[in-house]
Amino acid sequence: SAAIRGSYGAFCKGLTSTLIAFFDLAWRLRRNFPYFYIVASVMLNVRLQVRIE
Repeated sequence: SAAIRGSYGAFCKGLTSTLIAFFDLAWRLRRNFPYFYIVASVMLNVRLQVRIE
């Protein structure tokens, strides 16, 4: 139980830092927002297709 809790905490930390990095990147790319939006939508489509298959 403790090991699971520890790995979950590490996962949450990793996810939070990933989100922070992602939002930082989005903030830097806000002037190139159309390009960023296209990349994000393509990534989302790929993820959805993988999940469907």
